[in-house]
Amino acid sequence: MPPFYKTRAQLKNTNNRIESQLAALQKENTEWQEQIAGHCIEIAELNEQLAAEKEKNKRLREFARPVIRQYCWNMLELDGGDIQEWAEKLGLIVPHTATEDDVDDESDFEVGYPIFIFSDTLKGE
Repeated sequence: MPPFYKTRAQLKNTNNRIESQLAALQKENTEWQEQIAGHCIEIAELNEQLAAEKEKNKRLREFARPVIRQYCWNMLELDGGDIQEWAEKLGLIVPHTATEDDVDDESDFEVGYPIFIFSDTLKGE
């Protein structure tokens, strides 16, 4: 018989071995696909966080530039109203109704008075 000839039993054994290897590779492939999917979700979440941080930075730049330009470089007097207007427009401060936690001995407002507080952008971590 030629050397390439195999019996049915040998062919079945080879086939079973190949099917077993294929099953192992398919399992490994599934695991890799799950890991890749997990990484894709993580990357999407990080991209959202990055976009939010970029937006915060943009608002802070838009606030800082006119303050520096007008009050440092042009040596104009500081106008609290202008600064508050810019900060509110850019979402750096937000309207808030004063609570007991906001009022202390040095406050010039009472509970229930409309005030501004720092937005999440300026509150920090």
